[in-house]
Amino acid sequence: MNLIYLVCGGDPVFVKMAEISIQKLRTIGEYEDDIAILTDNDDVDIGQNLTIEISKQTNKHEYKKYKCKLHNYIDVKEYDKIIFIDVDAMVIKPVKQLFDHAQNREKVYFFKHGETPLCSVPLLSNSENEELLKKKTPLIASGFFCVAAEQFEPIVGKWDEANEEHFYKPARWIRDMYVLNYLIYKGLLPFEFYPEWTEYVNFNKTFHENYEELAKDKVILQFNNVRKRKAIKQMNFYNSVFK
Repeated sequence: MNLIYLVCGGDPVFVKMAEISIQKLRTIGEYEDDIAILTDNDDVDIGQNLTIEISKQTNKHEYKKYKCKLHNYIDVKEYDKIIFIDVDAMVIKPVKQLFDHAQNREKVYFFKHGETPLCSVPLLSNSENEELLKKKTPLIASGFFCVAAEQFEPIVGKWDEANEEHFYKPARWIRDMYVLNYLIYKGLLPFEFYPEWTEYVNFNKTFHENYEELAKDKVILQFNNVRKRKAIKQMNFYNSVFK
């Protein structure tokens, strides 16, 4: 038995995103195992899936930390493998290949953040950042990962501890993604990359006309929730295309 979980907090727009994401997991994703959602919203409708109540946050960025706290709410070792997926992401193929690809149970699996290079991680020194930039080191996306259940607390728990230490300092905006990249490039988290199975739908990008070509080698569409209204419009559009 595997588990997929999401975090949905703050803006009600994320509730609709979560509902689309979960619907796609159950339909086109052909996923039949457990789904859990950590949320502070009573209106989210996820059917018979597991709802975990979290406290409301005054800072919207604080919700991002909950992706690393699942082990504080449930016994994660009841599962085989665990996937976290952002609410602003949508699968367009069966998710079995995402679980099957994660063969090394000692590592956590991430996607690269599209074509975005790692330009600057606030927690790294200037010389370290310059070295990574010279190597054209990819930015690691924090909106999806897969890990063996027995490694969730040892690996993701380390990310959680680092988030608590560094995340969103008032004088220095440090997101969970920067904390993650800091840990990775310091050699503190064992990881592997997935193949390039994600399509990042930028809010300035027009809708794809060649849907078959898009679906041919991609498993996940990732939307940009910085512009939430635009992102939900795009999610609704692709939700009607991929059924």
